[in-house]
Amino acid sequence: MTLKSACLILDLEAPDDTKLLSNADRDELMAQAKRQYRTLLKREHPDKNGLGNAHDRTVELNEAYKVVKSLTRRRLTVTEYFATLTQKERQAKADRKPRERSGPQPVCQYSVNGTFIREWPSIKDAAKAVGIGRQYLNRHVYDAGRIVAGYKWKAIA
Repeated sequence: MTLKSACLILDLEAPDDTKLLSNADRDELMAQAKRQYRTLLKREHPDKNGLGNAHDRTVELNEAYKVVKSLTRRRLTVTEYFATLTQKERQAKADRKPRERSGPQPVCQYSVNGTFIREWPSIKDAAKAVGIGRQYLNRHVYDAGRIVAGYKWKAIA
């Protein structure tokens, strides 16, 4: 069963190509499918519906929902992601140089109003002295104006 036929069974609008759907669109399609599946299942279930084809219709609904669920939960692979990029974007990603690792990087600590407090020899030392996680501080040191543990931080290049 294809996605288009599954969407037809569930009375949903089938997307043109699931590979090009954003994650938000995938989540929205999944939410619509779930609502529609439950609504139809309540109406078509053999225990609720005395018609002879109720069992077959329930099996059909289950299969359709399973197809939509599996295809909408699937995220883009790296190959599919690069296929959606333009030639210019691909070249920019290829030309990007990896960040050089040169050991501990000094960090400056400022008050919220911007007054210099102290220079630390590394993010690890600063995090340990202030009592916060090293990874947490490392993640936010590069955000301009970001306040972490009541201080502003700036990495020294």
